[in-house]
Order: sequence, then structure tokens, then C-alpha cells
Amino acid sequence: MPYLEWSYRDADGNKVERDNPKAFLEAAEQMCIAMQRYRVRNPDANVPGLPEEGRKKIDSLLRSITETKGEERHKQWLQYIHDGFFGFPAVKLEYRAKSTGSWKHEATGTRRYKDKGSDHFEYHPSFLGSDWKLFHDAIWAHRFDLIHDILPRYGICAT
Repeated sequence: MPYLEWSYRDADGNKVERDNPKAFLEAAEQMCIAMQRYRVRNPDANVPGLPEEGRKKIDSLLRSITETKGEERHKQWLQYIHDGFFGFPAVKLEYRAKSTGSWKHEATGTRRYKDKGSDHFEYHPSFLGSDWKLFHDAIWAHRFDLIHDILPRYGICAT
């Protein structure tokens, strides 16, 4: 929940403060930088990141969109994008997690919103290049890197 500011006590009894809006804003900044570097095809390029006005708008929305359901927060963000709130051209974005029109539907042909354990999906060669499969491949690759390469550098063992 990006809007929360909270704290907890760690195993040693130390109070740890969390500022989710600040962390989410920093994540947005780093994603912007990554995309700008991707566009210039240079992973080390000196790029500007988020424009100051956009940064302020994102920070404000991170703190003010307080719906508890993620799907509802997502709809609000899409509406701000549709309205041109961020200063780039307005665009109507849509997202379908499942059912007709979703990546899963395009990859597997399923029209259901909820899968059953007994479902059988017919294989089609186009599946291998589908956005749905490639996205899940990327998730698994990231998980592998995190568990086997990144966390061990900090003395963290996860399985």
C-alpha cells in the first residue's frame, strides 16, 4: 500500500520507520532512469530521471490515493494518465489480468476469469513468444538472480 507510513520493532527491539510514499517515489525515479537509459541504448547514460513537476505529482498521488484495494488504486492512476495529469499526452490504458483480451487469453485461449485445477490448455507454437509467457519467464529469472546472486552478497540465504 504505497500511501502508508508505518513502523515496527526488529528482532533487536529497534524501531524501524517505513515511509512507503518515499520508497515508491524513489522506485518510480529509478524506473524512469532505467527506461531513459534503455531508450538511448546506454545502461550508464547520465539521464535526467523524473521531471520535478512530475515527481511532485507522483508524490502527491502516492500519498492521497488511499483505497485499500489495489485494483481500485490502479483504476485511479489509469484515470490520471487518461486525463493527461502528468504532462505527457493523455492516453487511455487498459489492463485485463484474465479473461478475453488479457495476455493469458492471447497465450492460452482461455476466456475464464478464474482457472480450475482441471483446466487443460492446448499448446500452440505462438505460446513461446507470447507476452504472458515471456513475462513469467522474466519473473522466474529475476527470482533466481535475487535468491542466488543478489541476496547472498548481503549474507541473506533464501530458499
